[in-house]
Amino acid sequence: MNNVQIAGRLSNMFDSQEYGKGKDKTKVLGFKVAVSRSADAADFIPVKAFNNVASVIEEHFNVGDQ
Repeated sequence: MNNVQIAGRLSNMFDSQEYGKGKDKTKVLGFKVAVSRSADAADFIPVKAFNNVASVIEEHFNVGDQ
């Protein structure tokens, strides 16, 4: 499994969706992280989180949080 660590700030509101039914339900949370490239430039990295990680991010984080 690949592991990537990105440090930045949440740049937009979350796009939360659920797929499936019952115990096969999967929660998907989409958002972008702004990563500074220089003093006046940033890259916006699209991120997807799933299930429990998606729930924690949605509950505890807001736009602009690091």
